[in-house]
Amino acid sequence: MIELSFRFTTSSNGDGNADDNADAPIHVSLFRPDSGTYTDPAEFIPPLDDAALAEIHWYLELYSDWPTVVERDRAQRVEQKLEGWGNALRKRVLTNEAGLRLWQQFVDAPGDKLLTIDATDPRVLRLPWELLADDSGHLFAQGISVRRRLQQATATPTRPLTLPLRLLVVVARPDDGGFIDPRAVSRPLLAALDGLDGQVVVEFLYPPTLAALTNRLRDRRQPPVHLVHFDGHGVYDRRQGLGSAL
Repeated sequence: MIELSFRFTTSSNGDGNADDNADAPIHVSLFRPDSGTYTDPAEFIPPLDDAALAEIHWYLELYSDWPTVVERDRAQRVEQKLEGWGNALRKRVLTNEAGLRLWQQFVDAPGDKLLTIDATDPRVLRLPWELLADDSGHLFAQGISVRRRLQQATATPTRPLTLPLRLLVVVARPDDGGFIDPRAVSRPLLAALDGLDGQVVVEFLYPPTLAALTNRLRDRRQPPVHLVHFDGHGVYDRRQGLGSAL
C-alpha cells in the first residue's frame, strides 16, 4: 500500500505550548514514507468557516439519523456543496509545485493508497478530511482511504513486554445482519499474521459488546491485551440515499 502523509505543525506562541494559541500559524508538508520524499512546510489556512462546519455536522450527525421531508431542501443544498468543500481542502494543502507533483504521483500510482492526516491542532482535526476531493470527485470513490493520526507531542514512556502479543478482535454483529462468521470477516488480518511464527496470539471477543470489551480489558485474571482490532459493518438505505455505520 502506498501512503502519503499531510503533516500539520503549529508555530509556538513563545511558551512552548502552541495548542493554547488559537491564532498560531499552521504549516503543512507532504511526506511519502516509502521513498522518504517530503516537501518544505507551507502555510495552511483552513478553508471552511464555522458556518460550513456546522452545516456538515448537521447533515452527517443529525439529518442522517432523522431525514425528515421538512429538512430535505436544506440537505440538498449541503449535498451540492460537499464536493466543493472537499476540493477546497485539497487546494489549501497543495499550494506549491512540489506539493502538487508529489500529490499527482500519489494519485497516479497503481494499487491501494492511504492518505494520512497527521496533526494535533484542533483547527485541523475538526475539518472534514474524509470529504477530500479533486476534479474527479471524492477521494474515497477513487479507492483512496483517509485516516487521521495524532502526532506524539512528547515521548511517552512504554512498559517492556514479552512476546507473544495478544490481539483482541471485535467483530460487530448487527441484529438484522444475520450470522456473521468472525473468522471469515477477519480472514485478511489472520492471513497477515500467519508468517509471524506465534509472535501474536489472536483472541475473539464474545459477545462483541461494549460491556464485554470493557470487562475483558479490565480483567486482570486474564492475559493482558496489547492490541484491539475492530471490524465494523455498515448499512445503506437506497430510499433515503444515506449510509450509517454499525
